[in-house]
Amino acid sequence: MSERTVDTTRASNGSCTECRGAMLFYICRLLPWFIFGAISWSCQGSSSGMDAPDGSGGRGGATPGTTVDSGAMPPPAPDDWCSARKVLQDNCVSCHFMGTPWATIPLVTFEELQAKLPSELLAYVSVGQRIHDPMRLMPPTADRLTPTELATLDNWIAAGARAGSNPSCGPGGAADGAAGAGGASGSGGAGGATGGSGGGPDGGGTGGRDGAADGGFDTGIDAPDVGDGGVPDGRGDGTPPTGWPTDCEQRYTVLAHGRSLPGDATKFNVTGTGSRDFHQCFLFKAPWGANAVQGVRFRPVIDDARVVARWALYGFDDALGTDGQVGANGCSNGTYLEGWGPGATEPVLPSNVGLQMPRGSNAFLALEVHYDNTQNHRDSLDASGVEFCVTRTLRTHTASVHRLGSTNISLPARSQSDVVNTCDPIASQPAHVVAIRPYMNRLGIQARLILNRAGGARETLHDGPFSLLDQRTYSSMAIVNDGDTLTTTCRYDNTTSTAVGFGNASTDENCYTFVVAYPAGALSGLFTPNRCISLF
Repeated sequence: MSERTVDTTRASNGSCTECRGAMLFYICRLLPWFIFGAISWSCQGSSSGMDAPDGSGGRGGATPGTTVDSGAMPPPAPDDWCSARKVLQDNCVSCHFMGTPWATIPLVTFEELQAKLPSELLAYVSVGQRIHDPMRLMPPTADRLTPTELATLDNWIAAGARAGSNPSCGPGGAADGAAGAGGASGSGGAGGATGGSGGGPDGGGTGGRDGAADGGFDTGIDAPDVGDGGVPDGRGDGTPPTGWPTDCEQRYTVLAHGRSLPGDATKFNVTGTGSRDFHQCFLFKAPWGANAVQGVRFRPVIDDARVVARWALYGFDDALGTDGQVGANGCSNGTYLEGWGPGATEPVLPSNVGLQMPRGSNAFLALEVHYDNTQNHRDSLDASGVEFCVTRTLRTHTASVHRLGSTNISLPARSQSDVVNTCDPIASQPAHVVAIRPYMNRLGIQARLILNRAGGARETLHDGPFSLLDQRTYSSMAIVNDGDTLTTTCRYDNTTSTAVGFGNASTDENCYTFVVAYPAGALSGLFTPNRCISLF
């Protein structure tokens, strides 16, 4: 197959099939790419408006503090505020924070959980109802709260929703220790670098999705331990954390940080940059080096949810930079691995498919965080990022994330419009599609992906509404054969008084469909590995 892109926002030229003779055909087919190849690589590499999925959810059918699902008693779980706060951070605060456009009730601090709502209910009481209400379930996603997470919230509410002796859940507090947080040594998680009686002698901190607040890699396997009710504690005890694949051999956490040093424990000063809407890159040397590994699960770590609009994780087999470096050009030139945005859902790979990770003596990971501080918060310090696990026991198939769509976006004011692009991948072997995730920005309202068979048949792989509040990932079993093409359609409703184009700011727009498929690179365009995008 060879790449062909068609964008309905521009007039198309004559088809290359009109060329006569083999030599004329290939000249007509390839000459535009030799002209624009270098431009395509550099221009597309600068694009960074990526979100990727997050997993969260809830269960219905029970009342708070009593039973879970079909009458079974909830599993043992803590009842302290800091444990409940961690569940909220992992599953809720990506949408529920002060000043957010995504939700009306902030759920970040203890004081916010005690606030009275217009319904006269206290916020924590409403939380206890909504996590069990099948008709108005929160979080509203397919990947639901675990029984332990549900029980933790239920127990805290049933115990009176008290703050305890450490309402801020700072390092070393009693409530952290009660949940198995902190250790005698080690950099640990975001909630406890020292202190807390529950941690082991080797690993400190709360761990889990809060990960290691050291600006580097937290290499301990995060698993539940006896006595902490299944709450992750960041210790390496040799078993995968609850809900993670059984072949998860090693967990890592990479976070935003303040200084260009390996293992830096300071937070990135968002307010101190003086910018309101910007992208920041953080580099990390891949600890597995030249060893081949596959990524098998990714989870977000969201610290200051007030200002984190999204993040994306990229991989480089050979990068120019230093371990822990803050600030770098071309962060998004790497291979897209995973990302997060408000309301997103997390893709779950089939048990025989792993994600291709960077490999080599100079392999790096690049975390790019999009900060949106248009509310002008004057105290924003952030250590957001991603926790993920890898396996050296390679699964049967190695997949990659392929980016389809268009950057040729010009949306007229006060009107609806479509951006359409058709990708004809260059690979000749079949591409097995595992997952599909559309992505636009605030004006996007509908996404469509059509598989055009070489014989003329058309198959709809996805056609549905889009919203930043509901950035779902859709499973697929489609196979793209030689001669087939894929058409991405992004529909927008520009209700503003000005035209909107492509860009990286919150007020700009994107048109992407992220497609996880194997073998890795099977849906690539010419000169653009893992990308098949119209630029002009």
